[in-house]
Parts: sequence; C-alpha cells; structure tokens
Amino acid sequence: MQKKTVSAETIMHIAAVFILVIATGVSLVSTPDPYTVIPKVEITVPIINALCVVLALVLLFIPRNTALECSILAIQAVSTCLTGYESLGIFLFSALLLILFCDGFFKKHAVRRILILFVIWLAVLPGIIPHGIERYILAIAESIFIIAFYCFIYKKLESLLKPLVTLYIPESICPAVKDIKKGDKLSLTSCGLNEREVQFTFDFLVNNKTYRQIADEQYVSISTVKKVMADVLKKFGVRNQNDLKILLLQYKIER
Repeated sequence: MQKKTVSAETIMHIAAVFILVIATGVSLVSTPDPYTVIPKVEITVPIINALCVVLALVLLFIPRNTALECSILAIQAVSTCLTGYESLGIFLFSALLLILFCDGFFKKHAVRRILILFVIWLAVLPGIIPHGIERYILAIAESIFIIAFYCFIYKKLESLLKPLVTLYIPESICPAVKDIKKGDKLSLTSCGLNEREVQFTFDFLVNNKTYRQIADEQYVSISTVKKVMADVLKKFGVRNQNDLKILLLQYKIER
C-alpha cells in the first residue's frame, strides 16, 4: 500500500493560509498607516487579508488553480506595497511572475506580456510616494532588478538545459518528428494521432493540465485519459510522461 504524500503545492497553500491569518490579525491590532492611499485602511486591509484567507482555503480544495493563486498574489502585492511594505509587495509581485511563467503564460508574446505586467505594476508604485520619494525610487529600482534577474536566470537555465534536451532522441521516434528541427512547428496530427489523442496531448503539454483536469473537462474517466495517453507514448516511442515532455517541448506544438 502506497503512502499518500502531501504535495509541495498543498504545503505552499497551507503556509499561505497560515501567513494570511497572521497578517489579518496583525492588521486588526496594529496602528493604521497614516500615509497610505488606501481609504479607511484600518477596515479595508483586514477585509482584504480575510478575503485572501478564504481564497487560500479554497485552493486547498481546488489545487492547481493558477487564476486563484495569481489573484491572491496580486491583491497582496498591491495591498502590502501601498501600506508601506513595498519590499514585501515587490517579492509577491515577483512570485506572481514566477507562477505565470511556470504555467506557460509567457510562451507566447513573452516580451509584450512582461511589459504590460510591469507597466501595471509601475502604475501601483506611485502609491508609495507619501511614504517618501526615496522609497518610491528604490521600489522602481528593485522592480526593474527583479525583472532583469529573472530574465537572466531564464536564459542561463535555457543554455544549461538545452544540451540535455537535445541528447534525448528515442530510437523508435515517429518519422514526422525526425525530420523537424528543434524550435520548428510540430503538428500533432501529422504524427499519426487521432482527434482525441491530439486534444489530450495538447492539453497536457501546451495547456499544462493534469490527467484529472483533462478528464473533468472532456467528461471522461481518468482511466480513459491514461489509456489514450499510453497510446500517445507508444506512438512517439517514449516511456513516460516526462520523456514525452522532454521530446515534444523542443518544438512549437500545434494541433
């Protein structure tokens, strides 16, 4: 009998609930920030924190909900920034970027989307000015550094991992993949996948969905999804989900 393990995601959500409960309590008993632009801060901030507690609790029952995770981070980033905790706000903003990146939000139009988010964030930062112009300038500098640092790390990891990815070429790989260069478009249909296999594979790889999510959205059992994906693995000549990802994410996947 296999032991049930708690996922890292669940641990993060539990920690989020714990921290937000503490933040709610602190905001109820602490002296209101006299410089904040948030109206009726002594009431508004505890309500905001309590709302985020509820959302974090929902995440415990509905995991892998990126929209909900990002909503909590965005709300808290703005709230903490406007109440004089701009460093914490910038950290939460950076966490928001990381989650969006891991969810594949920046796969398309990466530069444009990063710029849009950054401009929105810059529109929030003037709320720091009542706390001092020097803190406002420092917050802008920190935010720019965060973006630059993440771009640097991404490029560094990309260069380090690229050789590892190119080493993995299954012997029984389908001919449609053999003739395509890394980074080019790859049509799943041209690889001999039927309509259902294309849909499931696209959701799994491009939309980053779990088998459970695919099953729920397609109104089929999870065993059906597993069977379909097992056939996909055979067609591509790979052993498991990870090998499929390593192989196909070298290309621009299309239906």
